Amino acid sequence: QGLTEAEEMSAEAKQGLTEAEAKLTEAKQELAKAEEKLTEAKKELPEAKYEFEKARQEYGQHNSSVNRGVMDAALKNYSTVVEYIASATQRVTSLSAILNALEQRVMELQREQGLASDTLTAAAERAVQKCNTDGEAERQREVMAAAFNATYQDADNLLTLFDAHVKMCFGLTSQNYYPYTTIVQSSGYGKSRLVKEYAKQAYTIQICLREPFFVTAYPVRWEPVATYLTNASKRRFEVFFMLCVQALYDYNVHAKDQTQGKYEQFEPFYRSFLEDGIKSKLAADLEDKTAPIVFPVTKEPLLICFDEPYVWIKPSSVIDSGIPSIFQNFRHATAALKSKSVLCVLTDTTAKIANFTPSGYLGFSARGVAPQAHLMPPFYFVWTSNLSLESEIASLPPMTKENENLLRLFGRGRPLWKSFLPMTIGTPDVIIAFAGTKLQGGDVMQVNAEVHLAWLACRYCLYLAPQSRFCDALLAGHLATCLWISSERDAVLVSYASEPVLSEASALALSSVENALSALQTLTSALMNGVVEAGYRGELVARILLLPLILKPLETQYFSQAFTLSCYLRSLLGFENFRDHVQTTVPVSVLDGTLQVTHFVPIDYEISCPEQLQALYESRAAAICKRNQKGDDLVIPFKMVAEHRSSQTVYSAIKIQCKNWASKLHFDSVTVQGLRHLAGATTQQQWRYTFSEWADHVPVPPYITLYMQLGSTNCAVYNSYSEILKLQKQVGSVKDADTRKLLLSLPVRAADGQLSFILAGLDPVVYPSAAPIMSELKRLLHAWPDVTSLINDRSTMSAYDYHKAHQTRLLASLDKHLGVQRWPAPAPGSAPP
Repeated sequence: QGLTEAEEMSAEAKQGLTEAEAKLTEAKQELAKAEEKLTEAKKELPEAKYEFEKARQEYGQHNSSVNRGVMDAALKNYSTVVEYIASATQRVTSLSAILNALEQRVMELQREQGLASDTLTAAAERAVQKCNTDGEAERQREVMAAAFNATYQDADNLLTLFDAHVKMCFGLTSQNYYPYTTIVQSSGYGKSRLVKEYAKQAYTIQICLREPFFVTAYPVRWEPVATYLTNASKRRFEVFFMLCVQALYDYNVHAKDQTQGKYEQFEPFYRSFLEDGIKSKLAADLEDKTAPIVFPVTKEPLLICFDEPYVWIKPSSVIDSGIPSIFQNFRHATAALKSKSVLCVLTDTTAKIANFTPSGYLGFSARGVAPQAHLMPPFYFVWTSNLSLESEIASLPPMTKENENLLRLFGRGRPLWKSFLPMTIGTPDVIIAFAGTKLQGGDVMQVNAEVHLAWLACRYCLYLAPQSRFCDALLAGHLATCLWISSERDAVLVSYASEPVLSEASALALSSVENALSALQTLTSALMNGVVEAGYRGELVARILLLPLILKPLETQYFSQAFTLSCYLRSLLGFENFRDHVQTTVPVSVLDGTLQVTHFVPIDYEISCPEQLQALYESRAAAICKRNQKGDDLVIPFKMVAEHRSSQTVYSAIKIQCKNWASKLHFDSVTVQGLRHLAGATTQQQWRYTFSEWADHVPVPPYITLYMQLGSTNCAVYNSYSEILKLQKQVGSVKDADTRKLLLSLPVRAADGQLSFILAGLDPVVYPSAAPIMSELKRLLHAWPDVTSLINDRSTMSAYDYHKAHQTRLLASLDKHLGVQRWPAPAPGSAPP
């Protein structure tokens, strides 16, 4: 329509300009004729004047009547010429004015035509863009619809779990519970698809309330039902519930003899019934009246699922106005469903848990529920992941093998990535950008504390306090996975699963120094405020150092692509450290090995076979060892280059142990403290010592061990065995027998292929990171939750003092709450009270 209007305006402007130009041409022609006649008249004027003067002279000489007539005729001719000249001059002046006006009009019309042409061009561009957008949106809808309706894969028996949850909730409907439950999980895990699949084994009405401008989302908004419920009152909800039950009652009468597919055939029936029912006079009359609504009696249970009910949440502008939200109307209306075998299910992605199931610790007025009423527990066991990708990969256009491997990798994780693969047109950039947008809450311009924590958690595995508001926010808008919700819904445990596309997107975002520095500052603040677990700061800093924030190997286009071990160690330690300590001691076959790692994942097992290292390697993951595992804290797998084509691929690892205490490492003289560091960097990190379950018949590959002494004050990189050899020469000069015995017990060479290094200190001398990044990492390493209210100088307070002070404050608050008078501590040497 805009394009048509622009075309009409352009045509009118062009026609007006053409007419004006024609008039201008005619005026120019008339002016030219008038000027020509004026010129001729001016040429005749001297001759007429001469004839008149000649006749007048002759009449003065002869004074005859004949001469008088000739003079009068000459005078008349002269006067006529003068009058004609005056008239012609006036005509020329008039035509000149007309010509000037027409020229101005033509100029105006030319400008109008230019504007109309620009408008037409812009309208055409908008029309093409709109057509392309509509075409792309239609294509995306088709792709999403195909993915949504594909064969359901339920490797984790989610349907069985959901069926048990629904039956439990139906058992609670007869008690004092609101008859609705919620499905809580991050975007893209298949909450709506789970309900659709459950509809094949139980009567289910599924209603999508998503706002209409989400043109590419699926399932699509159901009109006119969604509009009918947009601003629904409590009474309208009750009428709608009655219509749903009536639909089931009529369907059972209609299909009472049907046994095959009766649940699947219910969908077209209830859709037609409800679309007609909400427009009927019966619904309007019931909504206007105040008499109780009579529900038909059905034997079959009914599930009513509302998808994306965030549209019911009260806007912040009317929170304090006393106006109930649409959701409150819904919840109060569900009281009419008690003991009627009807259960409502809410599935939402962007809303927070507290929006639909407020914490039990809040008061009844704060929760918006009636006294003594209870809320049913949410269902969050929706963890579908790593589905088969063969059909999606086959549908893509021809592409390079490297791009195909990356798309296979980025399709892993939640089903959302699998469904998006057909829209990537054979390049990973599209799905990476899509994942980055989703990770930022759908708005690439929005960068706040939640986005910073999401970026870091995807790569470095942050442990967030379940009571923190950040957990709820990350689950609702930033793709965090829900692992557990407390019974009172006041705590939610979230984590980021191993999804390579999210790690790639977060690595790309953090490659900016500005983003990396801001994210680290947010992390430090979150740690000091108790949002992030503070007990393992050394390991956290080590993880950030081992996967540098702003560095990407120059050998690759994407972070997820393989790069050599020599390139990694060179970027980790800097060229000089690599040249002096690594290049001269590590075999070329090891340095030519490849890494492909983008994130850390926690494991709860001890590595015992090459297949586990291979699985980590192919997932682009490094391992955070289980707590209290001896010897190692972190493991980064890498693949060895086969010497011969027939040789089997060998997978090995970089094994890391992290220490955070402050110490001075002096290897130039024999000290017990230095020997302990050497022992920790050698014998305690040996392969079969840390991987005690490694099979005896499987040979140990060459491997690298890093002993990261982050708190050391003298910063340098040491080769452990070189330092041992130096100290062995001083055995004779050592006087202390125990020290000599300890020194002699250290291995002189790596018997099992161990290549051991000590990285002492947190300094650019060891790690060539940007100065602002290194400064913030030091601040993070020494950060601790703020307890200034307990002690003025917290810089001198040890971890034990902190926990003791925290315990004292906790006991005091409990005593005050319980009304307990605690006895004072006994004096030294006296008996306890």
